[in-house]
This record gives sequence, structure tokens and C-alpha cells, in this order.
Amino acid sequence: MIVESPSYFPRAYLRFIALFWDSAILSFWTLLVIYISTLIGFQSKLSHGLFIVLLIASFEPLLTYFTGGTLGHRRLGIRVCHKTPGKKLSVFQCYGRLLFKSVLGIFSLISIVLSTKRRALHDVLSNSVMVFIDESKAPLHHKVDTSETERFVQVSIFRRLMVIVGYIVIGFAIQVGLLMAGVSETCLNYHECEMVERLMIQVVSVLGWPLQILLIILGISGRLYGARRREMQPIDKAPLES
Repeated sequence: MIVESPSYFPRAYLRFIALFWDSAILSFWTLLVIYISTLIGFQSKLSHGLFIVLLIASFEPLLTYFTGGTLGHRRLGIRVCHKTPGKKLSVFQCYGRLLFKSVLGIFSLISIVLSTKRRALHDVLSNSVMVFIDESKAPLHHKVDTSETERFVQVSIFRRLMVIVGYIVIGFAIQVGLLMAGVSETCLNYHECEMVERLMIQVVSVLGWPLQILLIILGISGRLYGARRREMQPIDKAPLES
């Protein structure tokens, strides 16, 4: 059930889980499009390339326009809608949303933890907002609380940045370790790779950058171990003397 005036907005971590789902699905969609394009047998390389780019670039906008979100969004019970309740996003706004998200990259996502309704910059520019399909099933911690920022004390920004860098370095080391363990030296050095090796490289590459963005978002909002925000303890006020 979609409410007219939503008060629950997905937090950044939930949107990143959806992004992981969509990244995996988009990888298979890309391989499928490339395979179909080879069966069609285009005479021109230009038309062949435009066909591939158009189908891949239309994956998210058309799903958003017709169903209200991607498969990852639907899996997690969230959707994209117009910022004005009851109004539908146009197909041009859906394509624009993808364009803004692609151009702005990480800078667009940082605003999720700063916005009252947890809107990324590409949401703002396309007049969209992420909401829950059924608020009755939404966890309570997704409900907007304007006093939330007043209930927590953040550690210094320098410490948060250092912790973020540490996590990213560890994540990069894990990626390198996975590639070194699962990909042969011939593939890494001479690009003569087996099908399984190519697939592993693609999966590690696709999942790597969303993970780094997630670490930055969690770090800035004070949710990474080593630089976690602390909840303020209530101060009991002494009664006034008469």
C-alpha cells in the first residue's frame, strides 16, 4: 500500500543493498544484450554499438517508469516516485535521473545521509524520492526523525576520514587477493583469460565501486567501527527550588 504522504524513507544502507542486487542483474543483462546483438548480425559497427548502449542504458529508466523501480528496489520493498505525492515521474525524468546519477557519481550519494527525506542529488535534480512500497512493513528506524541529528555526537571528521581510508584499503587488498587467488598470471599479465576468469574479474570490478561508496557513506554518517557516533545521554534537570 502506497501512502500519499510518506514518512518512511529508505536509509543509505538499504539503497546500497539494492544497488548490489542491480549490479549483479545488470551484469547478466549486459552479457545477454551482447549475445543477442551478435545473433542479429549488424552490418555497421556504429549501429551495433548504439543497439548495445541503448538497451543497457534503458534498463533502469524503463523499469523505473513502468514499475516504479529496479528489480533490486522491488526485492527490498522500495520504489522511486515523484517528490509530489500522487504525481508520476515522466520517462524523461527517469532517463535524466540515470544521467545525473552517472555524471555526479559518489557526490550525488553523499547527500542521502544529509537530506531530511534521504534524497540523493540525482533524486533532487529529477524531482524524485525513494519511498517504501508498503509503509506498514517498513522497519521503524527508517522513519524520518528530524531530531535524530540532535541525539548523536559525531567523532571528528579527520578521524572519520582516516577510518574510511583504512576500510577502503582493506577492501582493495581483499579484491586484489581474490584476483590473485582466482585468476592466473597469464590472464593478469597477458589478458589471455578463460571464461571463468573473465567472469570473476567482471564481478569483482562491478561490486568493488559500490562497496567503496557504501564505506564512504557509512563513515561520514558515523556508522563504521572505529569512528562510530555516540548517542547523547539524557541530562536530568534538577527541580527548581521554591
